[in-house]
Amino acid sequence: MFADIGDEQSIEQSLSTFSSHLSRIIEILRRVDEEQKRKTPDIHGKLSETLVKKEDHSQSHSLILLDELGAGTDPSEGSALARAILTYLLQRHVTTVATTHYSELKAFAHEQPGVVNASVEFNIETLSPTYKLSIGLPGRSNALAIANRLGLEQGIIEQAREFLGSEGVRMENLLEGLQSERKVVEDERFHLSMERAEAEYQRKQLEEERHRLEEQRVKILNEARAQARRELDEVQTQLAKIKVDVSRVNMTRERLGEARQVARRLEEKVHAVPEPMRARKKEPELERLEGPLQIGDTVHVLSFGQTAELVGLSADRSEAEVQMGALRFRVDVDNIERLSKRKAAREDYAAQSVVLPRYEDRPVVSTQLDMRGWRVEQALEELESYLNDAALSGMASVRIVHGKGTGALRAAVREQLARHPLVKSYVSAPPQEGGDGVTIVKLSA
Repeated sequence: MFADIGDEQSIEQSLSTFSSHLSRIIEILRRVDEEQKRKTPDIHGKLSETLVKKEDHSQSHSLILLDELGAGTDPSEGSALARAILTYLLQRHVTTVATTHYSELKAFAHEQPGVVNASVEFNIETLSPTYKLSIGLPGRSNALAIANRLGLEQGIIEQAREFLGSEGVRMENLLEGLQSERKVVEDERFHLSMERAEAEYQRKQLEEERHRLEEQRVKILNEARAQARRELDEVQTQLAKIKVDVSRVNMTRERLGEARQVARRLEEKVHAVPEPMRARKKEPELERLEGPLQIGDTVHVLSFGQTAELVGLSADRSEAEVQMGALRFRVDVDNIERLSKRKAAREDYAAQSVVLPRYEDRPVVSTQLDMRGWRVEQALEELESYLNDAALSGMASVRIVHGKGTGALRAAVREQLARHPLVKSYVSAPPQEGGDGVTIVKLSA
């Protein structure tokens, strides 16, 4: 470590302040050169630059401290010499700390890569240092401000400002403005960091609350779906039993009436089952007609979401008998609305519903259900309705076309067939009729 600090002028050796400083600096530079020569291998010749890279050995482990570099002589020459010395040390990668009051050196540090300004803050009010180091910001000399605080006559200070010139005053004002702006930026950065921390905390709290609500929602929906599925399964099982009883040859009128009453009770129970919580296709807006109901009207059955034809009314007009395709059943008058025939023709008959028919009528059902390209959930719902209609129509077997694909739809379909009360057995179709892409289902009698 080398240092040039203090004032070592000598009358005996005829050395001024500048001379004494410069003599010391010359000695320091000589020692630095000797150190680097010891680290550089002595290799010469045409391949010397290839064999030895100077930058690999030029990094110095010395530290040089220079106080008031270039002081004690003409400021212009002193600042120029100081820049040259600092450039010399910079090229040799010697770590150097130099203090100065020269504005030219402050500008040099700002513009030169590898050199950085720093300053120790000074409290003008107390005329004392704060011992706080600011990296990247040049310091102010504060000579005029200190003179003013110490009581120097104001007129002298003002004249000194005039002598300083516009450039010097502008530099001092610039440095003062930079220090003030840096203080404001530091305060703003602190407040922003606090606000960011608070916002991050609030975000995490909201995210946790959202996850909690989502878990509760999923749990409630799953419970509702499970409950609805259990009740629907129970209703479908009882309907299948009624269908078997009604199909018997020895069914009497009394027992047929009892079966119809059981079917109506099941209908009321189905209406009470909560609808599965899932997105449904938006139903087209219906064009309603005002006025009393008349036989032959096209009506919309609210509980089923389907259209039908009004074929009868009770004596007190509280119940209506409607025909939906091959199915006929009774509903409350409050459960139907009149529709124009033009609007009814556009009604979507594919909507899911539970229909309790009069069992002397048999629906017309296709012998094949093609569900290729369907989603599993949609396919299973359609399969349930299709099997019920096929059984009610008296069909002995049906074909389910699900395709091969990945096998996921086939597996889901056959899993439901395995536990369905109306299914007697099922097998894959012969290779010439679709193979594993088609399932042949035999229905119970």
